[in-house]
Amino acid sequence: MYAKEFEDLLKEYLTDGIITSKERQVLLKKAQQLGYNVDEVDLYIDAQQQKCDQTAEAATAKKRGKTCPRCGASVQSMQLTCPECGFEFNNKEANASARELMKLLNSAKDNEKKIEIISNYPIPNTRENLAEFVSLCIGNCQISFTELYGDEKPNICLAWRKLSQQVVTKAYLMLKDDPMLMEQVKKLEKISSKKMPLHGPLLVLISAFLPLLFFFGVACIHDAFSGDSKVDESDSISVVNMTRDQIIQKKLSDVSELVKDNDLAGADEYLTNLTLPDSMSYQYRELNPAYQSVINAYLKDNNYESAESLALIFKGKIDSDLSWKETPVYKILKAKYKATGRDFSALKSEYDSDED
Repeated sequence: MYAKEFEDLLKEYLTDGIITSKERQVLLKKAQQLGYNVDEVDLYIDAQQQKCDQTAEAATAKKRGKTCPRCGASVQSMQLTCPECGFEFNNKEANASARELMKLLNSAKDNEKKIEIISNYPIPNTRENLAEFVSLCIGNCQISFTELYGDEKPNICLAWRKLSQQVVTKAYLMLKDDPMLMEQVKKLEKISSKKMPLHGPLLVLISAFLPLLFFFGVACIHDAFSGDSKVDESDSISVVNMTRDQIIQKKLSDVSELVKDNDLAGADEYLTNLTLPDSMSYQYRELNPAYQSVINAYLKDNNYESAESLALIFKGKIDSDLSWKETPVYKILKAKYKATGRDFSALKSEYDSDED
């Protein structure tokens, strides 16, 4: 806009970001010598000073995180909402993983394909994507069978709940330092772990056979009080004619063999997918030696992330937080985390007063 010698002088004075009153006088005198309107040049100097200030502020904001467009508060780069006014940042990249999943589901031709997509979809590895996934799963888990899928599609809901449980496990590791997000994670954990209601044809079928179920229940109660009680065949085909103790011992043996073979990945997968019959749901704590052996191996390799992830899965299977606190796995991890100064909050029992 002005002569190069004037622009160069102005640029030099702006190097430190501030034009002093003495530097302004020099610039105005130079403008007068060049025949420029002094008042216009003075306004031009102010505009360049303001532009320089904005550039500096933007660089500072980028360095410390980001700035809320609503209230101007400084926000950490990984936060999805403003801590001052609650403004939600619309990050297109943060929604990419969730959008891709919904796009695949919308293009699926049948329910079997949808179940396959949900069951095999990878859990996001970034905080933003994972936070968006939590919201997506909450929405799909909250809607009842008949509202979302109708009477003939309960398996899709089951797939969503299994995916949600995996999301919760990962979220406890990656989002534990954000109280607002953790509220949503705990909400998802509660929703996805609820027993699903009976509906449609299944409800009619059970109603028709209710008298038979009554007599069957009486037989089960009698069996439960016998000395060598056996798990009912309806619980699991694989455990027919095995006592409850034999089932537990078999699970422990299977994991022990995998650990002996140094197959920690296989043992981890086995324990992650391990389920007991409903009548034995209170006995998951007896599998502590299996989980403990794998977690100890992880700790020996300083693989705390895998150890914590498996411990959270074990915690989720146990019937109460009080029982979790009494497990050897809990005590080992608490002592190890304390000794290494690690954050134990994701694993900590609500019954733990830190006085033990």
